[in-house]
Amino acid sequence: ANEKNFNFESSENTYNIATNLGTTKGILNINGVQNGEQLSTINLNGKTGFGLDSKSTLNVSNTKLTGNEVVITNNGGSLTFKGTNTVDGKITGTGNTTNAGILNINADNLDIAIDNNATLNLGNGSINQALTGNGTTNIVGNVTNNTKIGNDIVITANNSFTSSVDTLTKTITNNGVFNTTGTLNKAIAGANGVTNVNTTLTMRDGASIAGEMNMNGATITMSGDNATTAYAVG
Repeated sequence: ANEKNFNFESSENTYNIATNLGTTKGILNINGVQNGEQLSTINLNGKTGFGLDSKSTLNVSNTKLTGNEVVITNNGGSLTFKGTNTVDGKITGTGNTTNAGILNINADNLDIAIDNNATLNLGNGSINQALTGNGTTNIVGNVTNNTKIGNDIVITANNSFTSSVDTLTKTITNNGVFNTTGTLNKAIAGANGVTNVNTTLTMRDGASIAGEMNMNGATITMSGDNATTAYAVG
């Protein structure tokens, strides 16, 4: 296979792109360096970002990608994030995209379905593409979900997540604000979280909510024998 490596020597290195990148041929490994919160950086400087087709593989590790509205367009290729990475710009397309490390990206910039098997830190925006895998998605901004999520969800302090519980298939831990509706048959953990019920919430067997809950004029139906709440309804 045609395999190429782009190696950084230091987390302080920034590579400034001078021309449009075009389509990646074969396998390209971008090997950055992490030092604390600092990552090696590729700055697109407004140039066209990485393009992938069915013959392209892009592996990114310990790198920050920035400098354009769209940084990666994956049309049928293979894209994998390893180590720790920050993407400041859109990832778009329909190709296979996997996170096997720590990926920091705004929800609005994740314009592609992703298989997250490690840690995805999602900042501000809306989730509109499928999010699968055995990993954890941390909500680190104000995020609205419009799709099915197969990850464990952790809403971090001082941040908010708006989603029907019907679309969340794994565990939910709320340390911030969770705006929700639907049918709950599991625990919402997080003693310091606030759960706001929008319109209706049905609590079935196994349902429980830790922390504070605000009904906001909504309707709550307790349909399970073992549905419990660890709060004073407010």
